[in-house]
Amino acid sequence: MSRGILFAFENDIDGGNGRVTIIDLRGRRPSLTTLADGLAEAVSGVVRDGQVIVVESQFGILFGKRGGQATEPFALRSIALPDTPAEAAVTEMAP
Repeated sequence: MSRGILFAFENDIDGGNGRVTIIDLRGRRPSLTTLADGLAEAVSGVVRDGQVIVVESQFGILFGKRGGQATEPFALRSIALPDTPAEAAVTEMAP
């Protein structure tokens, strides 16, 4: 990635619609592009080899309205960095 590009890993504890958004600061005005949505509380990630590897937490179960015991492990998702955001592909890497 080039300078001036940020990734926002957004979790939505109560709504269940976590997102990964690219923030482009290179122009006169910042622009936002959603790479993926509908993720399970995306909290962090790393860019590697044309992919964004995203960590999905269980915050909704642990701290949100869906309170209770977390029964599944955290998940990793791989999102391809596309030429155009509409081509983003989300795949599961680990349960």
